[in-house]
Amino acid sequence: MLREAVEELFTPPADRGAGPGAVGVELELIPLRRDVRGEPRQVPLQAVLPLVRAACPEVLPGGVAGPKPLHELAGGGRITFEPGGQVEYSGPPLSTAEAAGRDLREVMGRLRRAGDAAGIDFADIGIVDPVCSGPFDLLLPHIRYRALEARFDQVGPWGRVMMRRTASMQLNLDFGSPSERIERLQLSSLLVPVLGGAFANSRLTLPDGRRAASGRLWIWRRSDPARTGFVRPGPGETPADAFFRFALSAPVVLRRQSEGYAPGDGRPFGVWLGEEGREGPTVEDWAVHLTTLFPHVRPRRWLELRFIDTPREEWWDVPIVITSALIYDSSARQKALELLAPLTDRLEEVTEAAALRGVSDPEIGNRARALFELAIGATERMPGYFGAAQVSAAEEFLSGFTARFRTQSDEDFRGSG
Repeated sequence: MLREAVEELFTPPADRGAGPGAVGVELELIPLRRDVRGEPRQVPLQAVLPLVRAACPEVLPGGVAGPKPLHELAGGGRITFEPGGQVEYSGPPLSTAEAAGRDLREVMGRLRRAGDAAGIDFADIGIVDPVCSGPFDLLLPHIRYRALEARFDQVGPWGRVMMRRTASMQLNLDFGSPSERIERLQLSSLLVPVLGGAFANSRLTLPDGRRAASGRLWIWRRSDPARTGFVRPGPGETPADAFFRFALSAPVVLRRQSEGYAPGDGRPFGVWLGEEGREGPTVEDWAVHLTTLFPHVRPRRWLELRFIDTPREEWWDVPIVITSALIYDSSARQKALELLAPLTDRLEEVTEAAALRGVSDPEIGNRARALFELAIGATERMPGYFGAAQVSAAEEFLSGFTARFRTQSDEDFRGSG
């Protein structure tokens, strides 16, 4: 039954529509206020919730309590909150990239304007650097987050920074047909260092004084290597085989008790499964466990790409265009796979370089430029799927950042330090 649950993660919904594929966008923003010295400070949820309701009049009645407050929108998306108070909009899967970008700008752009009027900056950055800000508390004290933070603390200091201070853009794309699925999975992992570096927007001061271009990507790899990073099939394995092995090896964060859940004891799920003389895990425990795994590319009956820093608002459309064009256009996908094939056995090493230096690293920068050109070329073969303004933004980002081997982290602005 556990294996069947993993197989289902790799099984697309039966009602997959026509066209290149759907696009779902999830974007996190970090609410900040400035102190008298202009340094960013955390904003309590009580100050943010009224702004969400005011900025989104289509919020359906009655927020849902649970691990995090949930507000359903009439358009099919939802607004939730992350443990440090980050506001996340999860847009519905839409049939074109243009529609997905328009929906994102409408909802989150409106929230940012409401924040400006109230003196709250919904910051479009990937991290708030601890060096240039005050303390950030765990604002959602649910057992899930307390248990995750306890696990991260066993590994090192970075997990709580990730939970409380970082923000990302996640893209949800279709697996496609069985023949397309393997290629899309392979390419998604190969894109991690190159697009993670190209869209770096989370400058972080490291303990040795260096500045990481994507501090969020640098931290993510150190939060808990047993549940983050890459999931790659070994010889003779399918992607589901590899993910099943990965999930069994990951330490359990939440264990079922007579009343609710309690923090896990650090042993892998597979060890718990094999225990004798004690109550073993259930399928429900397994389902909860799967939600505590955070690889760069996560199967959820679709591809969930988790490696992009929250971009500045003017560039929100660019990751949508570049990523969906590379994944969905067969010609661009094949050429991208060939371009990135030399990275296959060096993904951890190259991702570290991308996190530290972004596209100023020549290997990352040259491949990023080539990928952007492939993606922009692919948009011409997908009429009606991308908006003209979206493609123009991607071209402008290429000429202003990627082709110049620069990232958004190279510029000083709100909260980045």
